[in-house]
Amino acid sequence: NLKPPEIRVGMLHGFVKSAHGLDGAWTRLDGERDQNFRIAEASGASWVFKVCNRHEAPEIIECQAEVLEHIARTDPSLPVPRLRRAADGAAAPVLADSAGNAYLTLMLSYLPGAIAGERALSVEQLKSIGALVARLGRAMRGFVSPAPAARRLIWDNRLAPQLLDS
Repeated sequence: NLKPPEIRVGMLHGFVKSAHGLDGAWTRLDGERDQNFRIAEASGASWVFKVCNRHEAPEIIECQAEVLEHIARTDPSLPVPRLRRAADGAAAPVLADSAGNAYLTLMLSYLPGAIAGERALSVEQLKSIGALVARLGRAMRGFVSPAPAARRLIWDNRLAPQLLDS
């Protein structure tokens, strides 16, 4: 089951305060697999808190954290989210719900913007996106992870033939 978790927000507030020392206004964000929230601090800083799907392999979530830290080291000005480790140094601290289920969590910096697929883009904007994707590829050079490479994502265009009706 890869539907997003549904943890009570009150439980999440306490966890985030304890694990990350963060408090602020919470806004629910959409997520394909994870339960996501934007947390806006009074200081103006904003974060994305992700309660990861408990059916996702832990190696995949750890890989996400590792690649973000790799990108931060190789191209610090690249506009991608930055991982915020928990106060105890954990990249993906574990949240236990009232039933005893364990969920890995991630805290990422919030990047404002618009979804490119929801607006008409000029040729210059498309070129800019292409340059950004190329820069991201360069920043990821040398990153190696033991995480399973066969993760199935519905938006992976390599899977289109399998998803088309016969």
